Amino acid sequence: WQIWSCSGNTIEVVIMAKGYKAKKRNSFKRKRKSIILVATEGNNKTEKQYLQGFRNLDKRIVFAKGNYTDPENMMANLRSEYDKLELSQEDGDIGYCIVDMDVSEKQEKAIAKADKKADSQKLKVIVSNPNIEVWILCHFRYTSKQFASAADVIKELKKDYPEYDKSSPDVFDKLKEKIDVARENAILLEQNAVANGFKPHIKGFLPSTELYKVVDTLLK
Repeated sequence: WQIWSCSGNTIEVVIMAKGYKAKKRNSFKRKRKSIILVATEGNNKTEKQYLQGFRNLDKRIVFAKGNYTDPENMMANLRSEYDKLELSQEDGDIGYCIVDMDVSEKQEKAIAKADKKADSQKLKVIVSNPNIEVWILCHFRYTSKQFASAADVIKELKKDYPEYDKSSPDVFDKLKEKIDVARENAILLEQNAVANGFKPHIKGFLPSTELYKVVDTLLK
């Protein structure tokens, strides 16, 4: 196309190439927040209610779609979502598959399959044994009690947190001042299980919770 301009008795013709786009001055690409992609079991609300409390950080939490409950499919779905969202390690993006062990041999085998699909850098399996409530309990105190079931952990937790409910929307607000205590206790539990000769991600690694690793990533 052409631009005509008139100046006195002179006519100037400027011919510009088709498809030309003027460059925007002072344009730049703003670095986005790192994304923490999280897969939780089915409709389990505890992890979501807690993790959603970490707002206004330089990272963004995104929950993977789907209602899978078995670790292997959860991890496969997490990998699919990670790729679909075009996430990358270079941008600090990481995916976590959060599961409960339930002191179960069957679950131990399922978690082992999920671990094989994981990636040490960008996709990780995060296990609590028997369940996520071990992490909640760690906010109040340390205990190496050998819980026989998930229900036993909740019963113990209610001694310190009587109003606890899996769908409580204010669980983070009630616990946020105790996060450092929870981290210390979770790490002590891990060290205790290792000292007793157990390896992570087996049913004998009890009680334990790796959720502190997700929290550490969020708070870095």
